[in-house]
Formats: sequence, C-alpha cells, structure tokens
Amino acid sequence: MNVTEMSNFIKRCKENVYLCTMSELSSVLSIRHVKYIILNTVEHWVLLYRCKHNLYVFDSLARDISTYYFNVKYNIINLCHKPIQPVGSQLCGYYVLYFLHLLTTGRDIKSCLHIMYHNYPNINHVIKNIIEVFLFA
Repeated sequence: MNVTEMSNFIKRCKENVYLCTMSELSSVLSIRHVKYIILNTVEHWVLLYRCKHNLYVFDSLARDISTYYFNVKYNIINLCHKPIQPVGSQLCGYYVLYFLHLLTTGRDIKSCLHIMYHNYPNINHVIKNIIEVFLFA
C-alpha cells in the first residue's frame, strides 16, 4: 500500500488518525489529543495507539517497536508476539488499517487481536478484500 492509498483511508476515518514518518514521530507524539498514529517506517506500516501513558504498538510482523523507535516517556506495549502477516506478504498497510478499523468500531484490543489471529491462514485474502471494498467503494 502506498502513502496516497493510506491517506485516502485515513480521510474516511471518523477518528483523528495521524500518518507520519519516523522523523516526524516525536513531534506527533507531543500533540496531546493524538490517539492513533500510522507510522511509515519506509518499508513497513505500524499502528500506534496512545492511551494515557501507554503506547500500544500493532506490528503485523511482530517486530519490537525498539526496531523503529524508543521513547522512555511511554510504557510501550507490543501487541503482536507472533507474526499475523505471512512471510512474503506485502500487505502490512492493509493489516494496520484493518486493526485500526476494528479498534475504532468499539472493540477492545484483546478482541481485535483475537479476530486477527483467528483468521490466520486466510488473513491476507480476508483483509485485502475488506479494505479494498472500503477504500475503493
């Protein structure tokens, strides 16, 4: 997924979602009302969800956030402890958008993760279809 497609999805969100690069992340985190951040690491998309002093990190490849960023101001909680996205998949942006969709439609983190892991071997197909219908409808 490219930046334009990601931006188009964000424009449709009812929640305030910020899209930023690694170099912009500290500045975006300094804005008090920012709750959802989609981070573009150049080769990968990651969702950050800020709640009080916690920074929840959704990375479909289950990489530790310290791979990308370290900030002692927050209690960093990596949500994925094993990959959801199959090896070789190029759909990390779709995974981020689907998780964001689940999270912003009233589900708690635990149920969002359950949905993602429960659909696991067919998840690429499921997520791509859901997001493309939403993006291009």
